[in-house]
Amino acid sequence: MITSRERSTEDDENCKNMKFVTDNPLIRIDDFYEKHNAELRIILVDKNDTIENRIIKNEGYDNIMFNIPFDKFKITNQILIYSKNSILLVYKMEYYNDGKWGAMGYNGNGDCEFSYSTKLLKKN
Repeated sequence: MITSRERSTEDDENCKNMKFVTDNPLIRIDDFYEKHNAELRIILVDKNDTIENRIIKNEGYDNIMFNIPFDKFKITNQILIYSKNSILLVYKMEYYNDGKWGAMGYNGNGDCEFSYSTKLLKKN
């Protein structure tokens, strides 16, 4: 018989071991002000080499918000965001288990949620 803890640990490991991003997750940077619908240049980088780049519109009104426009890339890659006034970096991308616990133990779901860090590289 498998326990709640074992199922949770298995789901944790499955999310932690994901090697690629394929679901076009949302990037949202709230502590930053950009004009609504301003163009953003998004560059996918792997060890200082440009893999792919796109020009997209910012979907946020008083923040930067967009879905990653690349179909599949390594979780170890980084994303540069060039806006009118700055350059930002999206890095430390990973998935974590968002499974829920209840009164009867681990409820599961096994949903892997996307997580990332951002850093301001240059402000004009």
